[in-house]
Amino acid sequence: MNIAYAAHCGLPADLQGIKQGSDEDHEEDTKGIVSGYMSLHSFVGALCAMGLMVITRASPVQVQYPIYMVSLIVVCSIVCMSASETRTDHSSDVEDLTFKEVCDCFRINMSEDLDFFWVCASRVCFYLSISSMVFMYYYMRDLIIVDSDDATVRSHVATLVILAQIVGAVCSIPCSHLSSRFGRKVAIYAANTLMSLTFTLYTIAPKFGSFAWPIVLFAGTLYGLGAATYVSVDYALALDCLPKGKTAAEAFGLWGVAGFLGSTIGPLVGGVLLWLPSSASLPGAAGQPSGAAAGQSVEEYPYIGYAMVLITTGPIMNLIGAILVGQIRGLKEDLPEEWS
Repeated sequence: MNIAYAAHCGLPADLQGIKQGSDEDHEEDTKGIVSGYMSLHSFVGALCAMGLMVITRASPVQVQYPIYMVSLIVVCSIVCMSASETRTDHSSDVEDLTFKEVCDCFRINMSEDLDFFWVCASRVCFYLSISSMVFMYYYMRDLIIVDSDDATVRSHVATLVILAQIVGAVCSIPCSHLSSRFGRKVAIYAANTLMSLTFTLYTIAPKFGSFAWPIVLFAGTLYGLGAATYVSVDYALALDCLPKGKTAAEAFGLWGVAGFLGSTIGPLVGGVLLWLPSSASLPGAAGQPSGAAAGQSVEEYPYIGYAMVLITTGPIMNLIGAILVGQIRGLKEDLPEEWS
């Protein structure tokens, strides 16, 4: 998946002729449009995956893996047959790949490519933040749809996810155009603000009783808008800060690693934060049988655990991400005069 993803990210930049250091004005719009379509593809792909989950909901989970495998092979084959590239395997200038060159792929020259480092670091924070959504099923079961059966909980989670993905898909292209108009940093700050507000609403929603579910739905809408704003700018921001001495595919390989790091670290951090209250034997933290388990003893996580997860991976991570983006110095920000 990493190999396919790195090539997928590097290909649009190559096909559009976008290179490091390019300062042509028309390429600013090109980068924004390409980034917007990358975001759109991401959200549409997530919707398709959710649709597949719904269609095969009565089948064992093992049925879904070969479907994904075949889908990936088919799509990669279509891309490989459609994209026209200049062959390099017969060129006399091509040298054998060395171990040192492989190691250099994982290095960033901090003196020349510091901006790209900040892009990758902020991306780790963003994906660490959104990866905490893996706990949404348990959050819904323990705090929002309490004493409901498993099917009801899953239905609510699916509704929330589909709503967020549809909003994200609809907003991706407009957000990419706005980032070209007002600047990448402004768009990132807006995304961080929306995501912080989303996680704050998730945190306070359980305290509103019967209004908890509508608040969660509204927060899901903000999540889709915030994620679309960030993802539609993320790729363009990386294109603006491409490191010297690396091809687009190499650079986006690192860029992809940053996202996967955040997606890996996020659930680990969230799991520890959920576990801490129970381990400390705080009031109300002891595991109790859940009504959703139909008589089986299932540990419920306490509100304070979810609050710790949502605040840490929400406002705190997004604030850090915004600070890191603020360190980028090589961007051409075309802001309105009244904003200066």
